[in-house]
Amino acid sequence: MAIEQVFCEVSAAVSTGTDAA
Repeated sequence: MAIEQVFCEVSAAVSTGTDAA
């Protein structure tokens, strides 16, 4: 996994309103 992948995961989580650390 690359940093971009993690950032995408977090961005998607925030968009859905999920607080994923």
